[in-house]
Amino acid sequence: KSRPFCLEHEIVALKKAGLALGGSLENAIVVDGDTIKSARPLHYKDEFARHKLLDLLGDLSLLGAGRLRFCVNAFAPGHEANVALVKQLRTILNKRG
Repeated sequence: KSRPFCLEHEIVALKKAGLALGGSLENAIVVDGDTIKSARPLHYKDEFARHKLLDLLGDLSLLGAGRLRFCVNAFAPGHEANVALVKQLRTILNKRG
């Protein structure tokens, strides 16, 4: 139950890029300064962090189930950095065979 979120000023650019096309205040959170806009209140106090964690786990799953066991400490993760990490790990795995 961790909804995606964005800053209000990012919405036009996201839609122009073909992203967030199904986004609404029913299924996402929009942040405008100190204001949280949503049809419902946050599900958890740390809902933003929970969503980022789920994003990271989903991006790491691109490596394939059970290929690695490791610990990750992430500071402000995002899909771009997550996918870069996955590419580096895939390169290392391919060299190891």
